[in-house]
Amino acid sequence: MSKPRRSKNRSAHQKQRARQDAAPAARDAVNAPCPLYGKTLPYRGYREWMTPIGGAQLPEDMPEDLAGFHGTLQRIAPLYGGSVPLAALYLEQQISAGVLRLQSATDPGVAFEVDLPDMATVLAETAPLVGDDLPPDDVDEDTGELLHQLHALGALVLDDHHVLRLADRV
Repeated sequence: MSKPRRSKNRSAHQKQRARQDAAPAARDAVNAPCPLYGKTLPYRGYREWMTPIGGAQLPEDMPEDLAGFHGTLQRIAPLYGGSVPLAALYLEQQISAGVLRLQSATDPGVAFEVDLPDMATVLAETAPLVGDDLPPDDVDEDTGELLHQLHALGALVLDDHHVLRLADRV
């Protein structure tokens, strides 16, 4: 006769197995490119993607504009899953200038300019995720980050004339 098998706590075993199975998927999700990366867009700004080298040391004699470009790339890369489309740099230029070029909702062939503080107000009124969370001193920075997040998700795109468009109107 054989010994009777003890019944294990199967729910604990199943939970442990589920955690082990989920770990690689979680790692892949963190390292996955942003949703924008998988989209096929007709604009040139999405044909080239740049991946900054983490921890790279810049030469001391590097020109200031190149060092600024490197800093910008390092700063926005995490919002795009590590690789940044060229269009994101055009968006960053507009954010830094404080003026965004937007497609008209009534006439897709027309673009108009909106100041970044005005865009912050529009986003605060229309996006419940932003709401009162925008502190008055950091409106430009927070609005810029939110615009990059929407861009990385593929909700906003930049056309070949660097006009910001809703993705559903492409």
